[in-house]
Amino acid sequence: MSNERRLQTLQKKRTVEANDTFKWRFNDESEFTEANQKYAYLWESITGKLHWVWEGWTGSHDTNDIFFYDFSIPYVDTEVIDRRFILGVDQLTFDYAFSTGNGQLDVAPAHSATVHIKLDPKTRQSEGYFETVFLGIHQSPEGKFSFERKIP
Repeated sequence: MSNERRLQTLQKKRTVEANDTFKWRFNDESEFTEANQKYAYLWESITGKLHWVWEGWTGSHDTNDIFFYDFSIPYVDTEVIDRRFILGVDQLTFDYAFSTGNGQLDVAPAHSATVHIKLDPKTRQSEGYFETVFLGIHQSPEGKFSFERKIP
């Protein structure tokens, strides 16, 4: 995923549905952190390929404290998806992005990730859970999500 797409996403004014959830935690004993902005949508890359994208974050550009997770899978067709995707095997992408203090984002790709996604493109409903590992200073979250996909 491109940083340009993330910055555009952060600048868009969108309505967040009350029933949408995107949350994560760093171990079984910790409380879940709930994203205050969360979206699921179909995105077209600069190469013209379509991707399903899920994202959630806390913070804002104004306070330079964005904490952002996103993941995507390639769009195939309008059939129901109900399966596990693995980073490096199934064209899954999973990234963590964060404010650098100068209005930009720095991005750390996941070292490993597994996401189970149940998506019905016709009803626009999706739900699932994820586990991921980031190397270095980035913590490794597990989380869950439930969305009604937005139509741009």
